[in-house]
Amino acid sequence: MGKYIPNDGNKYVYKYVSPMNSFIDITGNLIDVTETSQWGLIANKTTDRTCYYKRIWAGEVDLQGYDVLGFSGRFRTWLPEYRDLVSGEYGIQIDILGSRPTTEGENQEFYYTFYFSNKDMYGDPYNFDAFYLQEKTFDISGISKIDAIAIGLYQDADFRTENSFIPVAESDNIFVSNPMLAIGYSSDRFKTDEAIIYTDNPLTYLS
Repeated sequence: MGKYIPNDGNKYVYKYVSPMNSFIDITGNLIDVTETSQWGLIANKTTDRTCYYKRIWAGEVDLQGYDVLGFSGRFRTWLPEYRDLVSGEYGIQIDILGSRPTTEGENQEFYYTFYFSNKDMYGDPYNFDAFYLQEKTFDISGISKIDAIAIGLYQDADFRTENSFIPVAESDNIFVSNPMLAIGYSSDRFKTDEAIIYTDNPLTYLS
């Protein structure tokens, strides 16, 4: 996650440090959606699985050797009348089909799930009156190879005050837009001032 640090040594003025500052994006955005796309859910609706989870994107990939997954998105919530909420989780669920070597030296498939929840967000996640940018990076160094990724918006149907659950609205009240999912490296991996060039094509040297 990002963090706030004193700005120019002033302990009363803080600036936001994005977690993406230490992320070297290699793949670019893997999510093939338009910038105007947005997805929504209704807090506490429980009729079927689609009320808990809404798929944003899924696709097959062939990625290996990377150590960081970066996500960013803009979130909005229409829950201003429930300012005394004591629980209720929503956010992004990222599912990965990958593989890693076993003790026998063979690659075995594994499923991995990462969550970016409102507990990771800055501001009041129950009262985002506009679309606010939120970001997080995940350590994926334990995944040798990634074969497929799926990403979706979820809610846990546990939105309540100290006294009762909030009523189910007639329309969506939790939203995400402009999702970005990318794979790459941590800049901490490179401690020198070397220029690092990444390309999908082999280099051709001319004499």
